[in-house]
Amino acid sequence: MERQKHDNWTTEEIRDLFEQRRKNKDNVTRYCELENLIKQKCIQGHEEFLKRKCAEIEQLFNLNCKVAHMKTREISNKKTYNTP
Repeated sequence: MERQKHDNWTTEEIRDLFEQRRKNKDNVTRYCELENLIKQKCIQGHEEFLKRKCAEIEQLFNLNCKVAHMKTREISNKKTYNTP
């Protein structure tokens, strides 16, 4: 079975925890433990991802504002529309 696409900030460790959680659906206690661990790891992973992106954007602002703005839109998931 092929894995689904996950967010850019999910690590291989988090994906493995997803798999373990899926396999432990029948064991309620273990499932809840894994669920809590996944939540913690996801929050940490997302914060680290945002810190890296923010540092990258800060460096880009010194070099090229247009590219920095594009990266900012990429993080915020806002789409740009070309007007004719």
